[in-house]
Amino acid sequence: MDLYSIAGLTMSIDAPAWTINESFQGFACANNNPDLCVRVVFGQQPLAYLQDAQLVARMPAYSVYEKGGRTFIRYPDDKDDVPTFLVVENHWREYTAYINPDVYSGPDAENAFIVRGGLSMHLREVFAASLTLNDGFLLHCAAIEHQKKGIVFSAPSQTGKSTQAHLWQRRYGVRILDGDVAACRLIDGKPVIYGLPWCGSSGESSTGHADLAAVVFLEQAKENKIRQLSLPEAVMRMAARSFLPLTWSDALAGRAMDIVQQAASQVNCYLLQCLPDIEAVELVKQCIGK
Repeated sequence: MDLYSIAGLTMSIDAPAWTINESFQGFACANNNPDLCVRVVFGQQPLAYLQDAQLVARMPAYSVYEKGGRTFIRYPDDKDDVPTFLVVENHWREYTAYINPDVYSGPDAENAFIVRGGLSMHLREVFAASLTLNDGFLLHCAAIEHQKKGIVFSAPSQTGKSTQAHLWQRRYGVRILDGDVAACRLIDGKPVIYGLPWCGSSGESSTGHADLAAVVFLEQAKENKIRQLSLPEAVMRMAARSFLPLTWSDALAGRAMDIVQQAASQVNCYLLQCLPDIEAVELVKQCIGK
């Protein structure tokens, strides 16, 4: 069993070493009191669990059942799904993930690539649920630390998040906390931004964190303009760029939205319509420095 400190939470993963993405290595820790525990089993779907279980949601990619205080998430049992079955216990703090041994029998190069990628996405999903229980959520953004304060640039893919972060890095030597997805947690009611091992194609992540000073939503434009958003605008845009956990669970989804709204109310949020140039950097710096 290996332990990882992620966004101030400890995740234990009981799995063969070859199944875990290298991006987790920098997050390894020695804390033996995990907040969430994941066990990976190479075995067939334990369909006996579903006997007399209640079907509570049928989503396009999976079905959800409940029985005896446990939740079972079943995915199609074919080569495209890793894992194929998830058992959730102890109020979303313990997870057992089943991987089909008939398809993925060992750590050869092709198997390892498929298993690591599929398992990593599932780990992100279960982490998102546990993060919600600890006053946090995942935000699709590039996050930087400037003068001990966090600034995030959020937008759909290919809109310029990484470009803005790298412009800041070249201009002011900022640290990039994460190039694709960051965790925002409310600590004593104040938002803090954290780097994560799930950094997408950017390959840029950090174990660091910073008090969140500004959230900048990006739109491409022919000239640079910025304006501060009202709270309703900020909440709407932040929710749209967040990975809300298990949306079929009203309790978790509702709590996640409450946390997003509280975070938006505690930080300045802006809309930056911009070009990929230094002028956009200086415009944001001047605005958030007021």
